[in-house]
Amino acid sequence: MNCSSTPSVPGQVVISQCVESSTSQCGDDWYSSCRNPLYALDHPTECGLLTVVSITLDPGLVSIAEERSGAVRVIATFSDGRTADVTGESSIATSDTSVSRSLGGGILTGEAVGQAVLTASWRSKLAQGQVVVFDNVCVQSQPWD
Repeated sequence: MNCSSTPSVPGQVVISQCVESSTSQCGDDWYSSCRNPLYALDHPTECGLLTVVSITLDPGLVSIAEERSGAVRVIATFSDGRTADVTGESSIATSDTSVSRSLGGGILTGEAVGQAVLTASWRSKLAQGQVVVFDNVCVQSQPWD
């Protein structure tokens, strides 16, 4: 990477400007940091404007046995097409906590048989999915003939 601190416009302040080349001359992680969409989103002056287009739940339908737990991820899509897992920074709630509860970090519990709507939010974007809790019936072992 070729790096310079020379402003391209008189009066403009440039912290660091890196351009890919066959040799790396940057002593910092500027270029690689801006390649991370979460870093770029928080540093528009350094990395250029990046916006959140949408978030989605993965999977959109979570099936959990009663008295068990399951997991869901929140995936953000950015204006440049990149995606990132933002589950740890998101808020996830269920419409009926008697059916399923969100413990944080994408972990859901199956409280009772039924269905509930999942709603995730991150940076003012919303996504919805569904959680289905089914009966936790243990299969008994069958003796061989």
